[in-house]
Amino acid sequence: MSKYENEEIIEIEEIEPISNLAFSERLICLGTGAYIVFTGARKLFKKPLSALTEVALGGALLYRGAAGYCPIKGCAEKKINGSD
Repeated sequence: MSKYENEEIIEIEEIEPISNLAFSERLICLGTGAYIVFTGARKLFKKPLSALTEVALGGALLYRGAAGYCPIKGCAEKKINGSD
């Protein structure tokens, strides 16, 4: 008699990743985000407020490109398609 004989087996479903960006959009976001983060980091001590804004914007673009999902584009697509 097995130790797990009376245990319930839970099957794991494969979940498709949600992505609403094309591959080219993702590459552009990654490249642009990396460039903006780099330029913001270079002038961090000269103009700190401007540099932090650039780093934040670049980080958002890097995240958008890495994740492949943009909530703003998703919301706009829902409005265009008529679903709420």
